[in-house]
Amino acid sequence: MFDMTSEVVATSDLSPETIRSRFKWDKPIEITVCRFLQEYYSYLNNDPSFQRDDCVVNPNGSSKQSSKYQKIINSIFSYRNIGQIQLILVKGLGIIYDHETLDGAHRIRAIHKFRHGKFKIHNDCPVPQLRGKYYHDLTEEYRQIFEQYPLQLLVYNGMTPQEKGEQFRIANAGDPVLPMEKLNTFHPNIVGDHITGLVKKPETVARLFEVSSRVNGAGIRIDKGMRLKFTNKHMCYQEHAARILCMIWQGDIQTPKKACYGIIGPCNHGDNGMLTKMYEAADRGEITNIDMDRMSKKLKTCLDFLADIADARCKVRKNEGLATHELTLLSRWFMHYTNYHGPFKLNDPIKFYESFYNSLLNFMGADSKSLYDGRHDERLIADKKGAFIGMLSEWKVKDDMILPVLWLMNEGKFDPESEGSITVLDRKRCFSRKEIDEKLARQGYTCAISGEPLSAADARGAHIEPWSEGGKTNSDNFMVVHKDHNAKMSTMNAIEYRKIWLSKNPGN
Repeated sequence: MFDMTSEVVATSDLSPETIRSRFKWDKPIEITVCRFLQEYYSYLNNDPSFQRDDCVVNPNGSSKQSSKYQKIINSIFSYRNIGQIQLILVKGLGIIYDHETLDGAHRIRAIHKFRHGKFKIHNDCPVPQLRGKYYHDLTEEYRQIFEQYPLQLLVYNGMTPQEKGEQFRIANAGDPVLPMEKLNTFHPNIVGDHITGLVKKPETVARLFEVSSRVNGAGIRIDKGMRLKFTNKHMCYQEHAARILCMIWQGDIQTPKKACYGIIGPCNHGDNGMLTKMYEAADRGEITNIDMDRMSKKLKTCLDFLADIADARCKVRKNEGLATHELTLLSRWFMHYTNYHGPFKLNDPIKFYESFYNSLLNFMGADSKSLYDGRHDERLIADKKGAFIGMLSEWKVKDDMILPVLWLMNEGKFDPESEGSITVLDRKRCFSRKEIDEKLARQGYTCAISGEPLSAADARGAHIEPWSEGGKTNSDNFMVVHKDHNAKMSTMNAIEYRKIWLSKNPGN
């Protein structure tokens, strides 16, 4: 039996107004275009961070194809309904706007831009006498049709970011919203913000996700990845970045003291998937700014490695970036390899990619088509090759995620370390305080660079052969120097740095 508690609504009062008071939206408002522009537009944030970008670069379209904006104006002059516009009341929340757009941003842009003469009516307009006309070219009669066109507004209030996201997806039910879009839409937490920044924000965009843009015949901006063969349709760039971050997050949770970058673990984005759990953990504040800083450094290292390999692929494959299956396999290989062998230096990206590609051929065979659709001679591949392809899209079972990497390394004979394209670095990055104090005592409490007296407070352990070049973090490969010298030498060989310093300071 359904229990309608008093917290939902009192059974003694089921009047329409009482029920309506429980909802977070008011009755629909019918308002003309003229009044909307006068009363709402000046105090409306039509580009909140969660909205999709305005991709209409050329509002006038092409001679043969109208732009998205022009289609909206055509609908108005054809007496068609352009749909309900949904706004969110934000007045009094410490921002300069009264409302922000939940759904209908493109329609609002089209109306405002046309009213201000930013584009003309296309030649495919059903009303012949309007073709090629700007707003200021219209007769008074047609201006009135435009100005008095009825818009229907629905205004929400008191909604949480999650409720906004749910309502956005309901409003766009006819335009499928994929799982990654659900996660990154209306997710104002440090995970969602960081992932979005890596892909969309010019000041923080990762090299791997940089794009070049062109405008098609309809005036729509088309972004093409400079290092990736595939586009960012349905936020697939965000999804790749989020999956790598999720593996790092899992590694930090499972073995925080041992994980170098991350542990390959299940991170599917179904209802109980690890991606969803990561975003929900950030919502609850369980992923702190300190956690995010640590994970983002690891993520950057992985993305930089992938960008270097993508650049190498562009050089050897006629400016063609990494394909989806390559990006997935390389990111999993990176996580697996660094966890078992430690961080590494990439010596030769081109040699690395060629070895990687040849190893794929060793395992898959020369039929490159089978890499994509799992077919050979019009038959589905049912052996390891078919399983390999299927497992690259597997994100639920840990063993199935790691198996393609193991097959690549074992049966494809992929071993970049023995081939010299990478150098594995010491897992131990820094010298301990005890090691520094003991070495300082053996040095007679003097700096190994200048020979001047050195206190323990200013003493730092410096690699002789730089760690970033494969130098070990052990007693045979370090000297104790003043902190200023340690900062200045950066990745230089310490002995070479000392020679240069002494040549400039001959009195020491």
